Amino acid sequence: MSDKLQIKIDGLTITAEEEPYIVMMNTIEPGEDLRQLRIRVSEDVKSYDRMYYTTDLKAVNFILKKLTLRSSSLIASKLNDQAEKDRVGVEQFAGGRFITCFSHIDHEIASFWGLYGGDVPHEKVLLKFKNFACNFSDLFHTDYCFLGDGSKLFFYSDEYRRTLKHNCEAGQMAGLMQINTDYDIRNCIRSIEIFDVEYLPVKNEVFSQDYSGEARINWGNISENPQMVSKLKMYTPEYLGKQKSNPWYYEGESRILSCLDIQEFDEWAFIDLRLKEEIFRDLVVVMGPWAKPSLEAEIRGLLSASPINEEIKDSIVIVHSDLEGTLNF
Repeated sequence: MSDKLQIKIDGLTITAEEEPYIVMMNTIEPGEDLRQLRIRVSEDVKSYDRMYYTTDLKAVNFILKKLTLRSSSLIASKLNDQAEKDRVGVEQFAGGRFITCFSHIDHEIASFWGLYGGDVPHEKVLLKFKNFACNFSDLFHTDYCFLGDGSKLFFYSDEYRRTLKHNCEAGQMAGLMQINTDYDIRNCIRSIEIFDVEYLPVKNEVFSQDYSGEARINWGNISENPQMVSKLKMYTPEYLGKQKSNPWYYEGESRILSCLDIQEFDEWAFIDLRLKEEIFRDLVVVMGPWAKPSLEAEIRGLLSASPINEEIKDSIVIVHSDLEGTLNF
């Protein structure tokens, strides 16, 4: 039997051991159901018409064939601003946060074509999705996503808790039958946030301050020994992945950030979010400035082979870049 005492309250993890600690999360909103996945969407991000996603032909094939969108952990992402994850005292929580990045700037950005979309210039593509922020659950599946080995990862739910009960050691000792054995139940996605990145001066204190410290909890009459867990280490990792320095302001970045329940977990480089067909309605596919002559035909071939229904496929258009023939990187 473990000699550690762990108390879990939504937003807090309290572990009584040699160094008991609390991992802070966002404040619980009034009326929020703590038994369900937490989805937070900032008001600003709801105002945009479209979300712009620069990628390449290989990724487009994956998106259209598998109907998934990759989300990389902060420690595996090719971040252009390392301050996003190098926060004093909480770097150990970066692996438990996964981001998918978009721009909300309503035109092509020349430098994006050079910086993003892979290393093959003539296969770069820009996907212009209609904004999904206002109706996220209608456009993304929120029951499970995929891991790199093909196994599934739960979003926090009744079914996740039921699976834990059946498949854990105690459940097996009680004779419960294992269920959902194609899931990795070591963790789950506990929350999803959709927001605009905040851009701050390079020397702003948020990039250098210590996000760990000490906290005290007054247990009152709850415990006969109120000193048992009265002094704890506290971590505030919620700013990871949300702020960048001003040199990157021109990107106008919006993000989907998925956070694991056990935030210290760092064994997965990425997750693949599952897309509902409706997200592809009225999609605009922009071929890069250096598009090869066959690129449009190849994209149409990928669309033809996609499981997306024909009515939605007919709403998708493929266009040439406004910068075609004008860039020389």
